[in-house]
Amino acid sequence: MKRIIVLLGLVVLVSGCATVKLNQSGMYYTKANIWYESPERIIPVYHKGEILPVGTRVKVLRCHNSWVKFATDNGKEFMLVNAAKYSTIGLNKFFEQYFSEINVLSENGPFYAFSKTEQENIKNGVIAPGMSKEAVLMAYGYPPSHVTPDLKGNQWSYWGGKFNRIKVNFEDNKVILADKHKSRERKSTTADEIIEYKKLMDKGLITKAEYEQKKKQLLGL
Repeated sequence: MKRIIVLLGLVVLVSGCATVKLNQSGMYYTKANIWYESPERIIPVYHKGEILPVGTRVKVLRCHNSWVKFATDNGKEFMLVNAAKYSTIGLNKFFEQYFSEINVLSENGPFYAFSKTEQENIKNGVIAPGMSKEAVLMAYGYPPSHVTPDLKGNQWSYWGGKFNRIKVNFEDNKVILADKHKSRERKSTTADEIIEYKKLMDKGLITKAEYEQKKKQLLGL
């Protein structure tokens, strides 16, 4: 029995990860931009500090039930944390969101399915009107699942910092507005007004043309 336990322990040490099934090499690529202020503990909820770019090649060193430790080609180590406070998903899904065996920036990869404008926004780590949901995920990562449990919804919530909420609103799978405001000061925003006018249109109280005109007016187009 002791021998079996020892052998199991060696398997975990060799693989470096008991909770995620890794390939033999442990080599992966990042699937989204990852913001960090300290590489020792990155919670991919906040968007401050430096960016580890999408498509960066990394070697997974070790993982636990709530974090993944990896290193870039230059030897710099990072720890990406799936914090229970902000996440409702397990480590396997969390890992799949941020790492891939295939480089998304490779020729004919998902990155090149986006428009030139979206590609530029992804490289710069910004969200802008007209971007698809898929482009937003690559540019900004996944919104914390405790406030955005369903990516099919038309409003996602991110954080710029601890108190700065970023509300991203979609229509027909495209961003119509990425609105920043302090979460402690809940105020009516342009996005809220657009949503209210859409509700009026859905109820038949205003026409689609009137809605589109009002939306352009609110967005300053």
